[in-house]
Amino acid sequence: MKERRTGHILLEVQFVLFFLVLLAGTVYMHFQTLLRNGICVRSDLRLLQSARFSASLVKSELSEQGTRVLLKGSPGEDAGMTVGCRRSDGQTRISFYVQNGTLYRSIRKYKSQPGVVPNSDTHVRVQAWKLRRLSEDKAEILLTLEDRQTRHRRTFRRVLRTLNGCVEAVSPG
Repeated sequence: MKERRTGHILLEVQFVLFFLVLLAGTVYMHFQTLLRNGICVRSDLRLLQSARFSASLVKSELSEQGTRVLLKGSPGEDAGMTVGCRRSDGQTRISFYVQNGTLYRSIRKYKSQPGVVPNSDTHVRVQAWKLRRLSEDKAEILLTLEDRQTRHRRTFRRVLRTLNGCVEAVSPG
């Protein structure tokens, strides 16, 4: 005689469905974490790229062409700091400053209007721009950047050396 089994198949299907839902929930949570980490990594790369670009422009003016570098602004000020330098030709003056979260470079030749070039990435906002004289031929730049989309912030520090000139701190006023 054959014995009939009743109720066991329904219970087995419920266990299989339970484990599938559990597995799907775990995969979904890990996918969300992976996505969040990818956004943070992309934001960090964007900030690093912007910081390297901005620092390389200042470095090229300070180290290669500047004869006299003036750091203007009070040390506690963030966006009010200005780095200005004169090129070795004596006719050109370069200034770097922050305005409305964007780093600008102003180039002024003798008896002409200045040309202003924004140097920041449009997705990156300059939160703080601090300059400090370390020695006669060294200056330190602290650049705090914020990703406009993710509100992710990083501070970058760079020590720059002038090859042809000197660094002077000028007090405001």
